[in-house]
Amino acid sequence: IVKGKTQDISNTVWALATMGFKVHLFANLARTYDRREVVDKILYEGSPQEISNIVWGVAQFRSECPGLVNGIEADAQRIMKYLNCRQIAIIAHAIADLGYFEKTNFFDAVVGQAIRIARDGNKQDLVNTLWALALAGKMKSRGLVLWSEVFKRNTDTFVLEEWRQLKLTQLLVGCEGIKLETSELNQASMNRAAYNLTYNGTGIFEANTAKELRGFGFTDFKTEVSPFPGDEAGELFRCDIAFEKEGLILELDGPKHFLRSLEMVGLGGKELMWEEGLRWNGATKAKTRLTKSLGWQVMRVTWLKRMELDKIPKQERREFWVKE
Repeated sequence: IVKGKTQDISNTVWALATMGFKVHLFANLARTYDRREVVDKILYEGSPQEISNIVWGVAQFRSECPGLVNGIEADAQRIMKYLNCRQIAIIAHAIADLGYFEKTNFFDAVVGQAIRIARDGNKQDLVNTLWALALAGKMKSRGLVLWSEVFKRNTDTFVLEEWRQLKLTQLLVGCEGIKLETSELNQASMNRAAYNLTYNGTGIFEANTAKELRGFGFTDFKTEVSPFPGDEAGELFRCDIAFEKEGLILELDGPKHFLRSLEMVGLGGKELMWEEGLRWNGATKAKTRLTKSLGWQVMRVTWLKRMELDKIPKQERREFWVKE
């Protein structure tokens, strides 16, 4: 990555990501591709395909990459102009998935290419770009052309995940006051995709927390609750614990809710040390924004906090929950 050409970097990152390489077992890799000289080499010497492959691969690692994202943000307008529709969609999807929503120059540049993507992109390009803009909360009037155009593609070829992404887009944008409409047939396909999903919750974390809350006298709550008043979202956006009378959602965040820190160290592949200030991923940030827009208060408790609570006496744990 340091000495190779951009094609070498692209091929290496793409291959490791495709194989399911766990970057946290080799933290130096993440720190290396995020160095200024490497980022400059990628963005100024790399071809559009190489850049999109690298950004896609980095997103699969689920690690922080502030150097790479800041480099794209600083030069977003230039980069967007020579990417094709597929490459724009891939990079937008990746940066939104990582939760770098504050990169307004980048998302503005994506929206600026909306007419070109609507005209020249295929259905996957449109779906992925819509999903990215909705997740980041960056859908603007110019971006709405993508919604009307996506259904002009052959919808018979849409797969379940694409219908689900469109439903997610509709819900997220709807909570910003923008109503996205389509035909009854298309709406039915999106709704089916929203229900055709198994909600796994947070497993033992959720079960143990619910059991403890009941033991401390908190009984008026439900688990695996939709933040929407009806069945509009199907199985999408289910929340871990809801105190409906108080309008409070308690979300229990395991490691998958966060990006891997560049300072996280793997010890023999078995133990992990996490730095403070963990960064939520895009899906978690978007869900919090949506839930709050529906009038809920949102409290989030990480698995690290749960580990702390497990080390203190029962009375102190009860005081924590009463206070919070």
